[in-house]
Formats: sequence, structure tokens, C-alpha cells
Amino acid sequence: MAQAKFPYYEQQAFDFYRTIVLDSFPVKKKITIYSYISDMHFSESYFTVPACNRHGKLIKTSGLGVLKEYEDSRNTFDAVLIELSTNAIDKKQFRIKERTVNRYPKLLIGSPFTEENSPERIFININEEHSETLTIIYSLEFDAYGKVVNWCRTESRLYREY
Repeated sequence: MAQAKFPYYEQQAFDFYRTIVLDSFPVKKKITIYSYISDMHFSESYFTVPACNRHGKLIKTSGLGVLKEYEDSRNTFDAVLIELSTNAIDKKQFRIKERTVNRYPKLLIGSPFTEENSPERIFININEEHSETLTIIYSLEFDAYGKVVNWCRTESRLYREY
């Protein structure tokens, strides 16, 4: 479960999501997940602080950055081959895909971020995308040992005006 000197944060986040979050907020349809971690990452490299984290609840919005040593280890040639462990998942709840497809709902997991002043606090967002306009964001806070110590949920809707 550990790689180099870091816990495998994406796996830890996924395991927390499938065991704790889905018990509290079940999803009726099968959720698409991807076999490879690199396919599950967001396209942007910045941390979006969801509404449930604002106002100092979990994160101060300034001073956040990618966990540098961890991210450097992920940018190696073999990093794209790192697979999410799906042995213990409920096949009735999840649909596993080898390549990225645009089927909803789907799950994306962000890279780990940390605060400049508190490098032992690590944050990951999990996006549960239900459509192009509805995303539910779960923001997880980990300690330095990879244990989730706090989390919150925000629903984000995109309204289009024509």
C-alpha cells in the first residue's frame, strides 16, 4: 500500500470513499472508475477549495501546493502504470474501465496537496461527476500517516445561460 516513503493517497482516498462516503451518500447508478491512477487525476494542477472547506473549516485557502516529493515520484515513466486496487470493490456499485470514457456518474481523484505552514496536513479532492453540470466534491484531510482525519461534501452545479 505504501510507495517510496508516502502512503498511496489516491488508493487511501478511494477506499475511504467506497467504505465510508458511499454509506452516508449512496449513488443509485454504477460509478465509473478507471484502472490507472493517471486516468483518474483531474486535468488541472491546482487545488479547488470546495465550499465546505471555506471559512477556515478545514483549509486556509492561501499557501496550498502539490505535495512536491510525492508528485515528483508520480511523474516517472512507470507512474502511468500504477493501478488502483479494485479487488475489494462491490461490482454492483462500480464499473471499472481501462480507458477514460465519458459515462456518468464517474469518479476522479485529485493529487495530494499540502499547506505551506502545515506540511503534515494533506488534502485530496474526490469528484463524483453526475453530468456535465453536476459534480459532488468530497474533500478529505489526511495526516502524515495516510489516515483520514476530516472530510466534507459540497455539491457544485454549473448553470449555463444561452
